[in-house]
Parts: sequence; structure tokens; C-alpha cells
Amino acid sequence: MNRSQSMPKLRPSRADLADRPGSSLKSQALSRTESLSRMPAPVRLEFQRHSAPATGPMGRSNVKAVGKWFKFQSYIDGLENRSVTMPQLVQISSFAVRQCYSWGMQPSALNFHSIHEWIVKPATREYNSSMMEHLSDRKLVPNWFVSHFWGDRMQKFLECLRQHLAVRGLSARTGYWLFAFANRHHDLTPSSMSSLSDSHAAIRASNFRMLMVLGDSPDVHLSFSRAWCAYEWALCLDSATLSVDVATLGQDVEIITSGLTTSEVCSNKYYPGSGVTAKNHREAGFPLHVVKEALAFNLNKAEASDEVDRQRLTHAFIGLAQPLEEDTDGIQKMTRRLRSFLLLLLWPNVLFQASQDKDYMRVLGDVAKAIQGDWWRKSLRLSLAGCDFSNKEVLAMGLQSLPKSLETLKLDLQFTGLDDMSLTPVAQDLPERLQNLTLDLSGCHITDRGVLAFLKKLSPDLAEVTIKMQHTSVSKGLLALSRDGPSALQKWALLSHQERAEVLAAKLEIIERKKNPSVAPTPAHVNKKAALESMLNLAPSKITPNVLEQVKADLAALEKSIEKAA
Repeated sequence: MNRSQSMPKLRPSRADLADRPGSSLKSQALSRTESLSRMPAPVRLEFQRHSAPATGPMGRSNVKAVGKWFKFQSYIDGLENRSVTMPQLVQISSFAVRQCYSWGMQPSALNFHSIHEWIVKPATREYNSSMMEHLSDRKLVPNWFVSHFWGDRMQKFLECLRQHLAVRGLSARTGYWLFAFANRHHDLTPSSMSSLSDSHAAIRASNFRMLMVLGDSPDVHLSFSRAWCAYEWALCLDSATLSVDVATLGQDVEIITSGLTTSEVCSNKYYPGSGVTAKNHREAGFPLHVVKEALAFNLNKAEASDEVDRQRLTHAFIGLAQPLEEDTDGIQKMTRRLRSFLLLLLWPNVLFQASQDKDYMRVLGDVAKAIQGDWWRKSLRLSLAGCDFSNKEVLAMGLQSLPKSLETLKLDLQFTGLDDMSLTPVAQDLPERLQNLTLDLSGCHITDRGVLAFLKKLSPDLAEVTIKMQHTSVSKGLLALSRDGPSALQKWALLSHQERAEVLAAKLEIIERKKNPSVAPTPAHVNKKAALESMLNLAPSKITPNVLEQVKADLAALEKSIEKAA
């Protein structure tokens, strides 16, 4: 009998049964499985026994345990579609905590490096898959892109995500994109730039919503020294929809959110200013030493685990810095831009906690100069709501931080204590190249006189100015005028005193008419007017003089009534 016929038929592997197109990534896993399946059973068993170590991450016992717990689900196309949820991360963490003693580790020592070595690589080797493909068979588009250092402790990282879900009011199905669990780490033929483009695709898929996780002292500097993290931040520099939340993994997790959370927005609607106050007090515990580490950010000191990665990231930074001016180094330009970007995220919290201490004011000055150092920024959306700008020094620092090259600025100064007198320096310190300004002065102590003085101090080159003035002391007419478009206030400021008063009076009349719709022209009035006009136009000779005079009088009264109501 032929030897091949005497051998028992091998059971096909799950990779053979998986529904997959013939892509290169999937065919690599298939070729390995087919090679083993063509071996005679005794040879295959001996090959597996001698080729796999007995202990270690790729040891037979660990691979078997990991494979049993994290079974392959399905291939999912598109790295940006492989987000994970909080319950799935807890599943990974729970397994790691149970097994870590056999790895010679303590649960408190588990970080992403150890999770990658002991769980991700053993689980994904056979199928050349990502870890997410062992957790779910369905794609999950990211709600948040997570930028973090792999040296972060896993337990602290999970605590951070729990806090983020709670603060933002998010569900357990929220998708977080993490490179460690989305990438196929056993890919034998990666493109030299695939990881760079994949990261960009994932950030775009999350609509530029990023959770930046920073270690606490003394490890926070490590987060600012990782080249991969810096590259992820660089991809967000000029995004118009950017939303970045910053978290630190200290003794207590502290989170700075981009804008108000859902609960704070609701609170602000019911009681104006309460949401802003709640946000600032919630973030008051954020460690300020992180600011000093951000001030020291330098791309020349950025590190990567692989020297090849570091070199191609350096080239990528230079590419992002284009076009370059004469005598400008690409890495130096990106260092200035990223340093400004990082400090802008922390700036509202720093200003809110401002004190009269000389050392603190010196730090404020350094931060303001570093933020202004992004000479290439054209657009900025900055919220300084709730800061105490009744303090002239703090106000000056806040205005000093605005980059001089800005052309579009959205500045939120809600409930900052600004009054008519302090509006003038705001107008004078705006960037000279500014073309579009959106200013939110809601809750400030301002009047029509202060707004008029502010508008007259603005540069004539400003094309559009929009000012929000809810819950202030401005008149109802001016408040209504501010809603008429970006150029309405500028045109009003150019009028004479009498004309400005007439415009505001007309606005007040419209407001009153909306409150009392009974004065508006009714269909009966309009129909009667049309009938009287028809009598005059069609057959005036057939109407007696007395009736003709009465028709004209009635028509004049109707026209006056309708004109007044309109």
C-alpha cells in the first residue's frame, strides 16, 4: 500500500475553513497551515514539538492556553475597522491577570509590551490575524483613536478608559482604536509606509476624535518622547473637526475634555454658566507638571523601539513639514508646531488655575510664547470659557498666545468676567492677518457701548465677524442684530448714531411683533385691500363721488395698517 494512502486524513485547520478572499495576508496564513497539513502526522507532531519552545510567550503551553481562550473569529478588511470595546479589553486583561504568575510577572507589572508578547503574538500567529479578529467577527469603526505609550500599565489604562466613558457619558459599545490590537503583527510583507497610512486612515475614520493617554510623574516624559505618538499627533495638526481629550495615569486618573461633556451642556442650558463651572472644577486636579514636560518637547529626542521605524518616521515628519521656507529645518518646524499643539490642549486648564505667584506667571509666559510659536497655523478654535479675565495679566497672557499667522479664529470667552473696558485690548491684540472671527462673549458683563467700541477697534481687513452675546447686558435689538449674519454688526458699527438707534428700534419692533402676532396683517385685510384696489382700477367712473372717497379712505387705512404690521 502506498505510504501516503496509509496515513490518516488530516483535519483541515480553521484557516482553511474561514471565508476569505485570496489576499496576500490571508494566503500567508493559509500557506503555513497547508504546509503542515501535507506533512505525515508523525512528522508533523515531531516538527511542532521541536520547532516550538516548551516555555516562553511562544511556548506550547502558552500558545495552547491563548488559542483556547481567544479563538479566531473572522478576517476583517481595513485596519481602521478593527476597534475594540471596553468589555473586550477587560476580557484580555482578565486572562492576563490569571496567567501572569506563570509568566513570572505580577498583575501590577502588566503593560502593553507584555500583553503583546504573551497574548497578541501567540494568538495571531497561526492565522496572520489581528487581535481584534479573535474578539469579534464584525467590523467596528472607531469612535475614538487612542494615542498612548506601550509602557503604560494595563490596569491603569483600563481605569482611564472607564473614567473616559463615565465623563463623556458613552456606552460600553464605544469603539476605541488601538494599534496593538488592530494591526496584523505577523504580516510577512508589510509595505514600508503601510503603518503610517493605516494610522492616518484610523484617525480619519474616528473623525479626528483622539484620546491622548499620558503617563504620570516620573514617566510622563516617556509619552512625549515616543516618535509614533508624535506622528499620530502631527496628523491632527490642521484638522477642522479635531477633538482631543487628554488623560494622565497618576494615582487618580485626570481627564481634560475638548469642550463640554453632554451633561455639562445640559447643565449650561438649564442654568447658564453652570456647565462651564462644572468642567473647570472637574479638571482642576489635572497635574500641572505635565505642562513643563510639554514645554520641553523636542522631536530630535523622539525614540522608537526599532531604529528603522525611527528613521522612516523622521522622513515622514519632514514630509508633513512641507513646504519649507529658506533656512527652516523640517524637524525644527514640526517640533515648534507639535509643542504648540500640545500646550494648546492644556492651556485653558493652566489659565483657569492661574495665580499671582511669580513662578507660575513665568510659566504662563513661557507657555504663551510656545503656543504663539506655531507660525504656520492658519486656523484655530480655542475655548477659554470660565477663565478669570477680570485679571488683566491673565487676559494679556491669553491674548499673547494667539499665533500671529491666524486667518480664522473661533474664540470662546464665555463667563470669563470680561467687561466693556477689557473688550478693547481683545480687539487690539487679535492677529493682524485675521479674516474671519467668531467670538463667544456669552455671560460676560458687556453692554451695547462696549460692543460698539470693540467693533470700531477691529481691523478693517476683517471680512466676517460673528459675536454671540447671550446672557449679557446688551440690548435685545443688538442681540437680534448679531444673529443676522457675519457682517451685520460691522455694517451697524459704521452707521451714524441716529441710524444705529433706528436699526435697533426696528429690530425691537420685529421682536415685539413676533411676541404679539395679532398685529400682523390677516388674510381678511389683504383680501379687502385687493378688492378695493380692483374697484378703483377696473370701474372708477361707475362709483359715485361719495363712495369713491370712502373707498380711497378705507384703502389708505388698510395700507397703513398692513405696512405697520409688516
